[in-house]
Amino acid sequence: MDKKHIESEKKEQQVMGDDLTQKDGANQKSDEVTEEVKVVAQIQINNDYSLPIYPIHVLSTNRILDTIISRNEVNKPASNMYKLRGIGAYFAGFVPYSINFFFNNVEFQYKADEEVNHPLANYYLISTIALWNPINIMIVRMQCLDYPIRKFRGALWDMIKHDKHRMLYSGIAPIFAGQAYLYCAIIAAESMTSFGYKYAPEVSLGLFLTSCLFAHPLFLIGMRVQYGRFHATQIQREAYKNWFNALVYIKNQQGSRAFYKGFAPAMFIYTAMHYESLRSFILDPLKQKYLGWAQKQ
Repeated sequence: MDKKHIESEKKEQQVMGDDLTQKDGANQKSDEVTEEVKVVAQIQINNDYSLPIYPIHVLSTNRILDTIISRNEVNKPASNMYKLRGIGAYFAGFVPYSINFFFNNVEFQYKADEEVNHPLANYYLISTIALWNPINIMIVRMQCLDYPIRKFRGALWDMIKHDKHRMLYSGIAPIFAGQAYLYCAIIAAESMTSFGYKYAPEVSLGLFLTSCLFAHPLFLIGMRVQYGRFHATQIQREAYKNWFNALVYIKNQQGSRAFYKGFAPAMFIYTAMHYESLRSFILDPLKQKYLGWAQKQ
């Protein structure tokens, strides 16, 4: 009886040990999942300096768009914006711009310079692509001082109700092409620097300025198409239905110089968006080369 009793106790202890082992394994897996969630929740904000100079963005948009106020008032001194709408004029459309800034500049990361292949990051990428053009349309319209709807909710509902599926692609082709010009210039600058090309900073600077000259007319066409049915006259509303009609209309009715309306303030935006890359591949090398300023490590 004693042996049987001892053996039964050993079996019970063994079963309890197995249970504890399984619980430990489950807890370990739970800890791993929790750790994974914690890691995925870490985000990194890219170096984009366009947000601090947002009022310049509003000024640029109003000079780019062919509207009554921009034609008669905003193309004059920038202080006229304050006379028209007060201090709020310099922050028109700030809500959709902040949303766009978040989607464009926040990345889910595992470690420094290493992205996570996780469903949450994938959903985030899909959302960024799907919402990119509708948010850009809202930014363009709400930044314009002629736009009659000043509230974010009203502008969103108006776009969904009237633009419908067109909000996903209206004006996207020229704007995407303009973005591609700027990014190609940055990639070329990085490549020349990595290969140790002697005149890399000078050539890179020239490429960036040239890309801005090519990109700005594309941004202008795309933004006018996105402003769409809110243009003042029926002729403009017909002309800005698509990018090709807009191109022909601007060329025939306003001349080639019209493609560069708002170019001066827009240059601040293009530079601010890519400032870190420009500093690394162009500004710092030029300082070191011609002024003897070594970059501090």
